[in-house]
Amino acid sequence: MATALQQRVLHMSAAGIGSAQDVAQLAAGDWAKLLVMARRHRLGPLLHWRFGNNAVAAGVPQPFVDAIAANFEKHTRRAAELQAEVSRIQRIMRENEIPAVFLRGAFLAFHVYRQPGLRPMRDLDVLVPEAQAAHALQTSILRRPGRPAEEPMLRIDVEFHTRLTDPANWRTARRSDPAFDASTWNRLISRIVAEEEIWYLSPEDQLLHLILHALYEDPRNCHPIVLTDIAELLGQTGINWARFWQRALAGNWVAGCWLLLNLAKHFYPTISFHPPGEVALAPLPRDLGAVAATLALGDPEQRLEISRQLKLQVRNGPLHFVLELLGQSRRPADVL
Repeated sequence: MATALQQRVLHMSAAGIGSAQDVAQLAAGDWAKLLVMARRHRLGPLLHWRFGNNAVAAGVPQPFVDAIAANFEKHTRRAAELQAEVSRIQRIMRENEIPAVFLRGAFLAFHVYRQPGLRPMRDLDVLVPEAQAAHALQTSILRRPGRPAEEPMLRIDVEFHTRLTDPANWRTARRSDPAFDASTWNRLISRIVAEEEIWYLSPEDQLLHLILHALYEDPRNCHPIVLTDIAELLGQTGINWARFWQRALAGNWVAGCWLLLNLAKHFYPTISFHPPGEVALAPLPRDLGAVAATLALGDPEQRLEISRQLKLQVRNGPLHFVLELLGQSRRPADVL
């Protein structure tokens, strides 16, 4: 199960440090482990923001403070490059008449978090119609710009998706996947990024997609930052809860949604949400902090085991997860 340090980094990411007494028992080795977790799970910018300008006075070692400050600056610069790439991809899609919806991180970083650098992104995920996915990939690659040698930039990978879920039974994908529901496309919202109109999922669909990606696809998708994603999304947007739970019920995802919403509330007590109506909910785990830390920070075996205990369907079950570890399970029809 989760270690005390794993739970501590989640609490720090959500609330910072109250006083020097809160971290007085942490040794140098503990801070080193916390830094490894922060870097691995993209929590450095958030910790920097939560700690504020008096972190050293609050008992945080100077090397740790310097490291997360540098990480914040790095991702702030990276965010500007990501914005430019979002605009470039959307321009190509528009010129080729390909509907494109930017998923998860792009909306959260640019329109929900206080600063884009607080929500690091490894790549960009874009939903496109299945019939146009191959064309979207081809045009985006052919028109990838060059980069002067004196201006190095980490590669920005772009993944084109045709589905919003990755269910165990591929034959029911069209029936249960919101990507194949016209109402999902009719509810899209738009924002301007670098002079381009960018399209995103509605807040309800965005929240559902965050939860499905974290709990119902691959145990490794449940990163600690999803708890902050949910808290920030609920704090900055309005959710039509009747619509959200209707969609969750249609896909048999109510239990996972209820669990992850309550895990987020454990670390962000001020958020609020409506329960599903007329649905019998199983009791929540007693130790929500330990469950969250195991799901988000545990090793692959621990994550898979707790997913089983919580009766969360993870793709095709254990076999699929083993194949994923071996790099054999991605389907070209889903990710191009």
